[in-house]
Amino acid sequence: MNAEPKTLVVGREIRLKGEIGNCEHVLIHGFAEAALSDCRAFEVSQGGTLQGSAEVQSAEVSGRFEGTLKVRGRLVIRAGGRVSGDVSYAEIEIEPGGRLDGQIQSIEPQLVENKLALG
Repeated sequence: MNAEPKTLVVGREIRLKGEIGNCEHVLIHGFAEAALSDCRAFEVSQGGTLQGSAEVQSAEVSGRFEGTLKVRGRLVIRAGGRVSGDVSYAEIEIEPGGRLDGQIQSIEPQLVENKLALG
């Protein structure tokens, strides 16, 4: 099985609780209650749930995200996706059927220095 470098996959029917750091990409197909730090992007697939906090460059949600989310670039909420909590983003795309609830704030886009590439 070939895995992309610095990618974490939480498979269907898997439950994860804790801190996730130093990832380029996090894929959530199951359930994660976590704080993401030093991660570039995450994706929550349909049927997946991420509860907690994340500060990332980009995020795509087809399942559910609940908590505190700061997206320095683009946040995409797919049809059927649900994002709730304290949410800030530079750019947003919400497909018909997607939902965004909570405290919402738009921010200036920020390019990220890729600390992961340096380490």
